[in-house]
Amino acid sequence: MLSWYGQPVKSVNESIFNFNDYRDFIKSFYQDKKSVNKSYSFAVLGNRAFLSKMAIKHLVDKKRHLDDNKIEIFADALGLKGKDKQYFKNLVLFNKKKNFADKNEYFMKMLNCRDKKEAELILTQNEMSLFNYWYQPIISEMSCLKGFKEETGWIRERLEFKVSEKKIAQALDFLKNNGHLKNSKLTRPMIKAPDGIKSYIYKKYVMDQIEKSKEAVEKQQAQDRQVFNLTISVNEERFEVAKKMILDFRHKLHEVLSNDEEGDRVIQVNMQMFTASKNKENNNFISGGNNETSL
Repeated sequence: MLSWYGQPVKSVNESIFNFNDYRDFIKSFYQDKKSVNKSYSFAVLGNRAFLSKMAIKHLVDKKRHLDDNKIEIFADALGLKGKDKQYFKNLVLFNKKKNFADKNEYFMKMLNCRDKKEAELILTQNEMSLFNYWYQPIISEMSCLKGFKEETGWIRERLEFKVSEKKIAQALDFLKNNGHLKNSKLTRPMIKAPDGIKSYIYKKYVMDQIEKSKEAVEKQQAQDRQVFNLTISVNEERFEVAKKMILDFRHKLHEVLSNDEEGDRVIQVNMQMFTASKNKENNNFISGGNNETSL
């Protein structure tokens, strides 16, 4: 399903479920109608939706959002019914919301609009749900530790950060039911999560892990962690080199550490590189000097 991977969909006849931005769907809907009937216009669609032709153009150009009280009317103007209509309504709200919790709420509603088989094969909801809570991947990896016990008390005692036994029990149920514990058998193939949707879910997970990193720096002994910091000015070319080196290192580290042996601990590796300041004139990156520290 091409549009989930950032590629254009040529016709809305494929499926509304292919879209992660409702304005892309409106644009594709319009182009599809226009290809059949040359007289079809923004004004025609606007009349059906009780909007001006300029309002439609602003939607197609992604300069405006639909007002909440116009969503139902616009769905009717597009001729949407049943799950298609419900998906569109949730998609509009998903696009409009700003914070992670609200976006996640409407994303889950979008998934519920899909047929079960389609949701599993296209969106891999359960795979992405693994990252809903920072501790779920950790408990998943704990199942590879020597002497692992599927008991909330055993897990809670060994976690470095506080998690209630109730949450651990819920996490265990999820992990067991979706094949995320060692020796569990998956009932369906592992499929890459679409990048356009995965990004906002994963951002929340990364933010949670950064918070745990801060706790680790404060509370853990030096022998239990390795923290590195580098501040340095670079040009655009070296910035791209740095990104590639980090990516290569990530893959190499994963390759070296991945094995079938039982472990003694679960580690969390976070790598962050971001722009601290930018020269607007030549687009080079500027910092206060070449400073390297480690803790």
